[in-house]
Amino acid sequence: MIGAADTGNDISNCAILVHEIVESFLNFLHGVKEEDITLFDKKWFAEEAAGVKHLQEGPGDDPLAPYHTWHLVATRFEREFIEQAGMSWAEHEENCSRVYRNSY
Repeated sequence: MIGAADTGNDISNCAILVHEIVESFLNFLHGVKEEDITLFDKKWFAEEAAGVKHLQEGPGDDPLAPYHTWHLVATRFEREFIEQAGMSWAEHEENCSRVYRNSY
């Protein structure tokens, strides 16, 4: 199942879904298992909660993530979509940060 939080902006919402679809399908094609992704993500976020500050913005950006390569490819698709939709990456990031701030 693929889903994304509502950022309050249709372009950003679609860009996130593009990212998730590309990443998910490439993981499937290359044999990266959902269980391995979930295990890595849970560990990464638990470390963050425990005070470990990773150098990467998110778990998929971590070179140790089992899906790291496909996350980077999906991010390129997401960036291209944002550009073609006429939105700046900074504006997209601001839209995405609303999800965490619950300010929309």
